[in-house]
Amino acid sequence: MPEFASSILDNFPACSTEQAGWPWAVDRQLTIDIDRSYSWPKITVLTPNYNYGHYLEETIRSVLLQGYPNLEYIIIDGGSTDNSIEVIKKYEPWLTYWVSEPDRGQTHAINKGLEKATGEIFNWINSDDVLMPGALFAIAQGMQNSDAFVGVVNNFYENDREVKVLPQNITSKGLLTGFDTTDFPSKQATVYHQPGFWFKTKYLKEIGFLNEELNLQFDFDRVVRYVYHHPNVNYSDRVLVNFRCHQEQKTAPANVKQEGQCIANSILADLEYRDLHQPAKLWLDRLIWYENLTTAIQQQETPRIVRALKLLLRSCANPHAYWTRYTFGGIRKLLVE
Repeated sequence: MPEFASSILDNFPACSTEQAGWPWAVDRQLTIDIDRSYSWPKITVLTPNYNYGHYLEETIRSVLLQGYPNLEYIIIDGGSTDNSIEVIKKYEPWLTYWVSEPDRGQTHAINKGLEKATGEIFNWINSDDVLMPGALFAIAQGMQNSDAFVGVVNNFYENDREVKVLPQNITSKGLLTGFDTTDFPSKQATVYHQPGFWFKTKYLKEIGFLNEELNLQFDFDRVVRYVYHHPNVNYSDRVLVNFRCHQEQKTAPANVKQEGQCIANSILADLEYRDLHQPAKLWLDRLIWYENLTTAIQQQETPRIVRALKLLLRSCANPHAYWTRYTFGGIRKLLVE
């Protein structure tokens, strides 16, 4: 076993469960040979947590047992009342910094960690997700000569279903418009998933800390602005993170729309992003249209075919914004179901 792996395993806590495989069976996982002639950049990994103690240990082990020789690992806990603190203290000797105190939510916790970050590369791994073996080495190498490095995220569900999200076309305009094939037949669709996108810390701090008024789309907001200024993104087909999909996650479609409108309006009001005003306006128009579309579909007192025809006619008023798969899917639902 390489020297770096042996040093990490010295006195490292045994897993508290009988689960096999990564990140529990570490003796069979830490076998990555590293190039000692390469100056590995410091990577800051941040884990925000609040009452996710039942997942937290798996997340912590998946980060620490990477065997990465220049890791800064920070945990910001929001004052958990479950077993989170017990778990954190179990791994305290291997953490760079941790704190547990009430905060203003996940966005505030990430900002607190970002303020502490001294690594060249940065991202947060939530306390219900799992960093895959060798991910940090791939990130360090992939970030060379790039502004950002992006890899595959594997969404996994409680019923053992898995869906791999392959990133592509992550540009500021692509994020705002989505490059729906209906509107942009010659363009690739934009695919982005937060834990697979790794920043250069210096650039992220220059863009500014996350908007704490946002509860769900704060990462999207920063990435739009980040790639606007730093567009050189390096893509990988390697799975970097297992993203856990479960019922405890924050889900609020109405809030997503409201936050989207907030982001679009903030871009439209900022002359620094004048080149994004047109796609931001397109996104805002779509968000409002989708809200009206949902309302129209749910109007039970009007016959289905009448509603479908009205939606089709209304969509003609702004086809560039309104003619999307979502629109035609809603019309089809009224006519077929």
